[in-house]
Amino acid sequence: PSEVKDEKAFRLYIWSPRSPGVDCNRGLEELVSMADRLKYRNSFVVLLHGGVPLDQAKYLVACESLKKRFQGDQLRRLEALCEKKALDFYITFYRSFNCLAIPYGRDVLFQKIELELGGPLERGEKAAVKLRELLSAQIKRTLEDIAKFVESLNDKFYFQTYLEPRLRNAGRVLISEAKEDLYRDPDLPITSPDEIDSVLKRLAEEGKVVLSCGTTYYWPQAEKELRSLPDSEIVRKARKMLECDPRDAQSILLTPPKEVMDLVEMAKKAAKPVEVVEVAKPQPLCVEKIVPLGEAVGSSLLHLSISGDNVY
Repeated sequence: PSEVKDEKAFRLYIWSPRSPGVDCNRGLEELVSMADRLKYRNSFVVLLHGGVPLDQAKYLVACESLKKRFQGDQLRRLEALCEKKALDFYITFYRSFNCLAIPYGRDVLFQKIELELGGPLERGEKAAVKLRELLSAQIKRTLEDIAKFVESLNDKFYFQTYLEPRLRNAGRVLISEAKEDLYRDPDLPITSPDEIDSVLKRLAEEGKVVLSCGTTYYWPQAEKELRSLPDSEIVRKARKMLECDPRDAQSILLTPPKEVMDLVEMAKKAAKPVEVVEVAKPQPLCVEKIVPLGEAVGSSLLHLSISGDNVY
């Protein structure tokens, strides 16, 4: 644990074959204590072994020594035997590295791994090279399976887990700090800091965040609306405020500053055409009314009382 460097770089450390084996089910308190002291707590993974095959290693040393004493058929038989024993040793040795110590939240996760050969191996040094490749691939798969290593950072996960809580709390997050937190925050996956740039650009295009270049902003929705407006001085002024290139952005906001929002709204209102309200013409109104024609006649006449301009 003392060899784990507290630095801004992702590293895989390998537990020394000379060190005692570690039971993956029980973990290693030394590593847990070490992780608690680190500033860059998300920067390391340790490959642990459960005990290397020292007896087999001694056999190989003896085998090499005996080769000097034989020749002819005896030497060839000894070499064949040594090659077989060497292959058995390589397989046992690399399979003994069966545990990963991974920073995970506030704890250190001890995750078992199993080396899969996938077929017969050539004898000699080629076997050792192949086994190293297989072990590396298994480590990568294990980290991917628990979402600790990702080649592409998930926008939704990053926004909900990391970005939104910090923005609601602080109002602004520096992009340099967000990249450094990849090495510090064990709740985040291990990935390239360049992924942050891609994620932030996509989140801005989705309207989740606004990027700031200091005095200008990357706010794609507003910029798109302004492009659709007729050219005017206030529209040009508003568009000038939105000339931030996301590659040059320095910080992240949930919403742009009020003065920027107000300027965009003023530009939209100034370009909005005046609505013409049409007044409907009055329509003839017919009212049914009974008027007596005369007392002697005693009959009734139906009159129409008509209002409006068009009377026929």
